[in-house]
Amino acid sequence: MTVELLHTVYVIVHILGAVVGAGAALSSDVIFLAAIRDGIIKKDELSILKDASKVVWLGLLLVVLSGVGLFSLNFEALLVSSKFQLKMLLVLAIIVNGLIFARVHTPYMEARLGKKLFPKSKKNGEGDRTFLALSGVISATSWLMVVILGSVSSIPIGFVFALGLQLGFVALASAIALSTLENIINEAEKTALTGAFIMTVIAAISLVFVG
Repeated sequence: MTVELLHTVYVIVHILGAVVGAGAALSSDVIFLAAIRDGIIKKDELSILKDASKVVWLGLLLVVLSGVGLFSLNFEALLVSSKFQLKMLLVLAIIVNGLIFARVHTPYMEARLGKKLFPKSKKNGEGDRTFLALSGVISATSWLMVVILGSVSSIPIGFVFALGLQLGFVALASAIALSTLENIINEAEKTALTGAFIMTVIAAISLVFVG
């Protein structure tokens, strides 16, 4: 197999893994955040989250393995690539967040199955809800950026600037998610925050594709 063909195979597997992982992650994040807002997790919702988590790990495995293959073909160029550096950081964030979900969030939800997720009698209940919500936001924004980065060969911005954009995504998405959960803003303010997040995403995509 030639290097060119091998590279093509790795790229296809890489994109497939990103799409599969992101699709499962974003779908489960919607259910996850809805359960947090409702304050109760149902048996079927928890079952879907567990199944989706398996698909996410499969997609992540494909991304990592194909990424290792791509790195082996052109490691010198990738080491100085801002796109590669940011993607590796995002993959690390997804792995750590996934482990937290599996080791912390899932057991917590299993223990509260059919009950109030955050009973008023439970100490630090609001902190638990914020922790779970931020985990969902990190998952969604990280996978979204991995898909965007996976669709281009390079980005015309440096690592620090790209990281700043990603942190902006997380901050805006967190503000929207937490304010929605807490009902601390009105619909107009929520629309403004959502619009700001969308504009940030559009601006980032423009920078990535147009430069």
